Amino acid sequence: MSAAPANGLDLRSASATLDPERNAETVRRITDLFLRDCERLRDDHVAVFDEVIGMLASRIEAHARAELAERLADVGNAPPGLVRRLACDEILVARPILSRSPRLTDGDLIDVALAMGRNHMIAITERDSLSEAVTDVLVEHGDQVVLHATVRNPRARFSEPGYGRLVSRSRNDEALQVVLGERPDLPLHRLKELIEQAKSAVRQKLVATLGERSAAAVDDAVEAGAAAGYSEAVGGLFQRLGPNPSPGDAAQRAARGTLTETDVFNYALAGNVAEASSALNLLARLPPAFAERILADPPDDLLLIVCRSLDFSWETVEALRRLKKPPPGTPLHTGKLRSGYETLNKVTAQRVIRFLRARDPAQGVGAANGLATMVAAP
Repeated sequence: MSAAPANGLDLRSASATLDPERNAETVRRITDLFLRDCERLRDDHVAVFDEVIGMLASRIEAHARAELAERLADVGNAPPGLVRRLACDEILVARPILSRSPRLTDGDLIDVALAMGRNHMIAITERDSLSEAVTDVLVEHGDQVVLHATVRNPRARFSEPGYGRLVSRSRNDEALQVVLGERPDLPLHRLKELIEQAKSAVRQKLVATLGERSAAAVDDAVEAGAAAGYSEAVGGLFQRLGPNPSPGDAAQRAARGTLTETDVFNYALAGNVAEASSALNLLARLPPAFAERILADPPDDLLLIVCRSLDFSWETVEALRRLKKPPPGTPLHTGKLRSGYETLNKVTAQRVIRFLRARDPAQGVGAANGLATMVAAP
């Protein structure tokens, strides 16, 4: 196989000298030739450039290799062996290749991440897209800085185990919890895990602060303090959805048959009382007089009954409770409510809902609330 002609130059006649600057100039000239014709070159011609530039690149200084890397970073058919060597060079050289080169395969990126470590991993996180295979490695082997950079890449894709690992590693990192919670592709159950972690962290801090006191006093104080600190601890997570959905979003989803618990949870996270109330009404098929009271009445009994009849998780119930405005001084008793909710029989709750549907809305609210209170009592 002969070298590709380039202005009459036989590439294999290019030879290295002991002078790094002369070698760097030769690299520039040959790279100019390659870039000029790269779109028309056959694979065997690219292989010649790979061999020659690669040989010369090993004899030039880092700043010249960095210049070479910058010139080749965006070239789709850049010499593959040379690109892989530059990707494993010091970070000054490797960064443009790792962050931009389409020539690197997922396997190449994984090999570099495992072999070169933190700085090279961070450069990889800057790519326009990251596959699940690559993010799995970054999440498993990267430090917290790498995790933050990976999660902040909007075009990174994560596997289910990868998201599970991220949630686990965010346990003591509130900033990571926030950026992770802002990802629109984060599965709902993982978002709920994040919120539960944030609440647990608040509780642990309060227990440590309260110190040696009676169990009852500690429990009451932690209950109140955790609820009070909840908004601050996970406030960033509630920005996940961005602007509130447009009016009528729940009705449109219901008409398409796509309205689910996930939508209700998201309306609650976004603070959208109107859409959350509408969604509950549509899913439970309650008369308007009852539906309006689910999130308006201070007692939680009706809300618990409706949610249990729909088999909602406690996390969804709690998100909905945040939309309500109980009178000042109303005991929170979150732990007792959760216990009562989780022991409430779904079939029983559905019977109450059928009772409500059959009642005269103008006269049945009081009776319904009384029945809901009896059924929901822990």
